[in-house]
Amino acid sequence: MKLVKMEKILIIEDNAEEAACAQSELEKAGFKDVKTVTNLSDGLDAMPQYGAVLSDLFFPAGNTQTEQYSQRFLPFYEQFKQIRFPKIGKEDSVLGAIEVCAETFGMTPQEYVDNVLAKLNTPEIVLKKARDVLAGVEDSERYEKFLKIEEGIRDGTNLPLGIIACERAAELGMPAVIVTSTYHHSDAFEPVRDLIKVSYRDILVDEKKDWKGGIELLLR
Repeated sequence: MKLVKMEKILIIEDNAEEAACAQSELEKAGFKDVKTVTNLSDGLDAMPQYGAVLSDLFFPAGNTQTEQYSQRFLPFYEQFKQIRFPKIGKEDSVLGAIEVCAETFGMTPQEYVDNVLAKLNTPEIVLKKARDVLAGVEDSERYEKFLKIEEGIRDGTNLPLGIIACERAAELGMPAVIVTSTYHHSDAFEPVRDLIKVSYRDILVDEKKDWKGGIELLLR
């Protein structure tokens, strides 16, 4: 491995334990001048004083306003949602059956599925179909999780700001690598994967991010 012992490395990582792992791996690789920041605003401020960046993908914005980033990233998540979760027509016969049964029990369709079907020995495939039909989309359980991801993009609490940090690094002529635990096929990562123009590591090693692999990418 090539060592650049005088290089100053900036880590952007809001998890203290992960940041400590990153710093430890950098020290093992021969880097002595390392700084860790936990948010985008501090990262952008510190970046001109450093020579390379190791960045998480999702982290807080700090003092930076998030609206511009929400507006930038949200369309990618909305487009992904339309493709990944096709709608189920309300004319589906399963919906009609659920509504009849719910009326018989004096419940709403959702209450019937949650309080009757789910507590019987209903085959999982049938229960899944019922929930999908009520939600009006395929794979409704994953859809509900995606809506929470999308809400984090919309309200600025869970933005892929590592993309912004790496774009700024490129403007400054600095090498940058993203090291994340968010797998590239996950619904948080995949909508913006094509926006990531740097190398990334998205695997876990001993339940920690692969900082060693990220450093190796940085030194290529």
